[in-house]
Amino acid sequence: KMWGGWGGHLYFPLEYYIKAMAVFFSIISAVTMFFLIKHFRPKSCYLPTVIACATLFSPAFLLDILKANLPDSLYLSFMLLSLLCFVKRKTGSAWFLCIVGACFKLMAIYLIPVYIWFYLKNFKTDSLYEKIKPFIFSFLALLICSLPNIITGGSFKDAIVTPILERSNAMMNSYSLSIWNFLPNNHKDFHLFAITLTGLTFIILFIFLKSFVRKEHYAAIEFPVLLTLSPLICYFFLPAQHEAYFASATIFAVLGAVIMLNKKFFGIAVALNALFFYIYSLIISMISKAMNTIDLLSSGRLLFQLLTLVYIAIVGSLLQEIWRNSRLYKQTTS
Repeated sequence: KMWGGWGGHLYFPLEYYIKAMAVFFSIISAVTMFFLIKHFRPKSCYLPTVIACATLFSPAFLLDILKANLPDSLYLSFMLLSLLCFVKRKTGSAWFLCIVGACFKLMAIYLIPVYIWFYLKNFKTDSLYEKIKPFIFSFLALLICSLPNIITGGSFKDAIVTPILERSNAMMNSYSLSIWNFLPNNHKDFHLFAITLTGLTFIILFIFLKSFVRKEHYAAIEFPVLLTLSPLICYFFLPAQHEAYFASATIFAVLGAVIMLNKKFFGIAVALNALFFYIYSLIISMISKAMNTIDLLSSGRLLFQLLTLVYIAIVGSLLQEIWRNSRLYKQTTS
């Protein structure tokens, strides 16, 4: 809108620019993965390079290039850049980049529960500035991202608030792997409940971590497990989820496997990427047959329910890692 209003025109078909954007941000993501792996495995000479190259060919980025709309690699790159800033203890920049990513695609907020956990964990020891920093940088990001809309005659509300409200009031169980595949598709009754349920799930998870997991075991849970679990929980409960919306979990699972360096987490990473590839390819196949959303839901209902059970099993294996690091587990096995 803004480009057209200034009298600009495109020299190439719009699809070319979309593909170029997808490739550019995929490369940015791969480079960021290199530095993330370097942070967690500083003594490794080859692992950062191998994972960075593998990132370019992972389903989340490779399939994204096939799309003809705003690429997911854009918000994924901001999530990874945000995470890199966070592990480098630049929390203001981390919150800023995460919110900027969410302004492109709302799925970037799936990283926020991880930041909230660290915020609550360090609340007593942090300075006043550290406590208010997330709010300052988040508002600054929202303000900057709303400027194009404001310049073209819109408002801050139209740019930020309205899209969120529209998204939260959309279909509950679109073509995704969520709990709503097993319930009637009645978004008017369930969408607010779904958002509340998501929040309650994280509250229960944080209470369990704080109450039953020793501090010395946090390192084995926070980044490997909680980082992967956060987008999976959001995707499972929130309304209006589509097939590709748990893409960040597939990337974080690979990062977790590198941090943990065990067979189980490697298996989780492979399973998540395979599941993502399968459901993405399935939807592309259905859409190529000119099936609308209603046809997708009716023809593939049972299949999506079965795939959702696989998804639940993967989430369960991550929750098992938290349980194994808890005091309750040690009491039951002693």
